[in-house]
Amino acid sequence: MKKSSQKQVLWIYPVSLILSFLVLYDRSPSILRQLYIQMRYGFSLSVVLISVLSFLILCIKKDHLKDLLLFTAILLFFSMSLAGVWAGGKSEPTMISGLIPIVDGENYYTDALRWLNGGPFSAYSAKRPIFTAFLTVLAKVFGQSIQIMQTLLMFLMAVACFFAIKEISKKLNPFGTALFLLLVFFYARQYIGCFLTETIGLILGLSGFALLIASKDDMDSWHFYLSIFLITLALVARAGTFFLLPLLLIWIYKIQMKDRNRCKKVFLAFSCMLAAFLLNELMIRHFGNSENIPFSNFAYILYGLARGGSGWSQIMTDHPEIFILDENQVVKEIWSLTQQLIRRNPQNFISGIFKQYIYLVDFSYQTKSVFSFMNSETPLIFITMQSLLYLASLIGFFSLYRREKNFALLILFSMVGILISVPFVPVQDTLYMRAYAATIPFIIFIPCLGVDFITKKIASPIPFVEKEKTNYFYVFIELILIITFIIPFFIHGKKISSTTKELDCEDNQESIIFSMNKNSSIRVHPESEFFLDRAPDFHWSRFYQNLRTYSFSDFVDPISEFDPPFELRVGINLLNDEDIYVLFPGGDFIEESGIYELCAVKQQYSESPWMRELAKLYFVQDYQILEKH
Repeated sequence: MKKSSQKQVLWIYPVSLILSFLVLYDRSPSILRQLYIQMRYGFSLSVVLISVLSFLILCIKKDHLKDLLLFTAILLFFSMSLAGVWAGGKSEPTMISGLIPIVDGENYYTDALRWLNGGPFSAYSAKRPIFTAFLTVLAKVFGQSIQIMQTLLMFLMAVACFFAIKEISKKLNPFGTALFLLLVFFYARQYIGCFLTETIGLILGLSGFALLIASKDDMDSWHFYLSIFLITLALVARAGTFFLLPLLLIWIYKIQMKDRNRCKKVFLAFSCMLAAFLLNELMIRHFGNSENIPFSNFAYILYGLARGGSGWSQIMTDHPEIFILDENQVVKEIWSLTQQLIRRNPQNFISGIFKQYIYLVDFSYQTKSVFSFMNSETPLIFITMQSLLYLASLIGFFSLYRREKNFALLILFSMVGILISVPFVPVQDTLYMRAYAATIPFIIFIPCLGVDFITKKIASPIPFVEKEKTNYFYVFIELILIITFIIPFFIHGKKISSTTKELDCEDNQESIIFSMNKNSSIRVHPESEFFLDRAPDFHWSRFYQNLRTYSFSDFVDPISEFDPPFELRVGINLLNDEDIYVLFPGGDFIEESGIYELCAVKQQYSESPWMRELAKLYFVQDYQILEKH
């Protein structure tokens, strides 16, 4: 393609962003609304739409046109999924009514706010600081607006997917590449809109995997070592299959046996891995405190294994008394109890380990098995899809014998590392392979190899001619690294002065200084009001139904008994950095963003360990604005 025609194509890229914007802010009751919801929660329609459209695009031979259409399609797929979150208003494990973060998501979001207010990360986020540091930048730049932050995370996931697909398409034919896109989307869509470490783990993991596939034959280039660094960062950001890393080192040594510099290359790769861990340790100490224990949640996992595979939460049932201690003491107690269990009943520990492999391969466990995220509307379609993916995976492994040796060994060693890690990343503890976000590209690549192999006589990888051009993939990676590892160090805020209090709160009320941010609340309306439900506005019946999906009765019951209209927000008390949910009664919803003073009544929680990480709930009695944003 000539340079003039290339420029004509490039200027159309902003059109993709405009289309994405129109999808995200489409409030019409058209058929598109149902399409958005299907792209988030449906199966059959989404599979057909993505498979057919992506395959047709990938068959285009003009690189610039193909890239434009591919970018547009992927961005629209992801945008429709987020629009489906807002239109459906469904409460998910870490998100109330598609908007307000809860549990994990709430902790990461409020810690980002806490850093901007001059405080440190809590122990919860300090042990996994990379995502929260990333989130602080989005919060700072975009006014702490939850919906805008959701949009930016979705966009970055879509861009990472686009660049990964570009690299994969050089290795697989359009059939295999289309399947890779389909599987990546179905895995990623469950985290679109959520503030979870899985998002940054997937962004870094996809980028690292794509670079590794592209540079595997050029271990003298910095691109190869960047891929190792990114994969390690992904695993550090979202702890997962760590045994992949030593197996990658063994793979490097194996294929470089005839190279006198093989030890140097292994050392360079190891240094990249070590640099990622050291960077994480630096962030733990800077954003938290020196007492925080990295990957401390592994203690919960090991206890569950020692109890015969009872799950990470078993410790809360067996020993709720230890959760009155601070986080670091709790972890030490769990380690001690785990050691006692393993010494007393080692057979239970072994049983717990082997049980994880059963969960992984037995797709009768519809939320646990390796391709469980391809969850369909009916059991028949689910079984059919799972069977086809497992069959494609077997063919994919078989096809490695027919592929280039270095590539085949890379895939085999990577899968061995992932499989060795399975007992320590128990699939039973999470839904839909959540803990495998950083290395899911390696896993879903296997059935794609199978599809590529059985369709090789029909289609081959589209020839790619390297041209002199700006590689925007590296620009994207650089942007992610700057946002995550540089900017957060320079945006630590200052604590607000407590002398700003002006309201005279009653004895049973607490004084709160709270930041009201745009697009960051759920507004609950009476049934008598006529409008189409969509975040942030919902009728009482829709909100009540979604709220009741949570088992936190101390949180759910008081809100359920409150008559609409009211408004629910999440944030921190700027006076003491406490994580809080605040409920504002009345139909005069707050439109003006700024710093507000509140007088509010605190709802009492039980001593249950499950309530330990949940933000406190306050009912606002009076408020006034102190400072406009």
